[in-house]
Amino acid sequence: MTTLVTEEQVKQAEQDAERAEQASLAADKLYVKGAGSTQAYEEQQNARRRAEQAKKRLEKTRTDYAEQETLRAARAELMQTATKEMAPVFRKVAKSREEAVSALAAARTAMGKALEAAGTYDVLVREAAGELVNRGLRGEYGEQTGGLLDGSLMVAGERWSSVDAPGVLLVLLGEAVRAAGGRHRLGVVPQAAYVGLAQQRATREFLDRLGVTQG
Repeated sequence: MTTLVTEEQVKQAEQDAERAEQASLAADKLYVKGAGSTQAYEEQQNARRRAEQAKKRLEKTRTDYAEQETLRAARAELMQTATKEMAPVFRKVAKSREEAVSALAAARTAMGKALEAAGTYDVLVREAAGELVNRGLRGEYGEQTGGLLDGSLMVAGERWSSVDAPGVLLVLLGEAVRAAGGRHRLGVVPQAAYVGLAQQRATREFLDRLGVTQG
């Protein structure tokens, strides 16, 4: 991947090359003053190498910057053309996002109401079941009316199960994902992964009733 070269980097390379060149000239003068000493010669050669390297880096930086400027200009023109020609598409995208947000807001409100209603039902079932157990009526003993250990309620032989409302909503979401053909893990995870074993029966009952209601 090509590294982006900025105008600041070009300026920095110019400054580095200028300093290196000045250092090289200063080393030349010291070499002359040092009457050709070995140390002065080595310092002169090192300074010249650094100046040459800085010069090459500057040249490469300028070349890369110029090439990238050409590409940037071409892409800017391409972007301007695309922005103009695809304006209707972009407007559709913006409208679609607003519609999606509105639908999600309605779904969130609906989920809140569903959780509240199911939560009220769940509390009533558990309280009634608990009261019957306190009265000595246990569904496990065969009574037609009584409370069960899992929090369910038996009334005249009919079972009213405590429900995991969030679990039911997750199952519904998974069904909606599959129905829409969406590729998401919610559409493939088994129902049992959402709710506990003790609550799967109640979940199925609610889903069956929901199917009858919407059918």
